[in-house]
Amino acid sequence: MHNYEEKMKKTGENLRSLRLRRGLSVEQLAFMINSEPAWILQLENGQAEKISFNQLDRLCKVFNIASLNELIMF
Repeated sequence: MHNYEEKMKKTGENLRSLRLRRGLSVEQLAFMINSEPAWILQLENGQAEKISFNQLDRLCKVFNIASLNELIMF
C-alpha cells in the first residue's frame, strides 16, 4: 500500500470514529455538511478521490475540531 493510501485510510478511520462517538449516521453527517452519503462512506473507507477544503472545514465544524491536523492523518 502506498503512503498516501495509508494516510487516507487512517483519516477515514478517524472520521468514522468521530462520527460514531457523536452518534451520527452516515446520512446525518452527509446532510450536516451538504454532501452525499456515498462520499462519506468513500472517505471513511479511504477511497475518496477528492476532498475539498470546504468539505474538510465543514467536517471540522461538525466535530468542533480547531485544527485540520486533528481530522486528517497526514
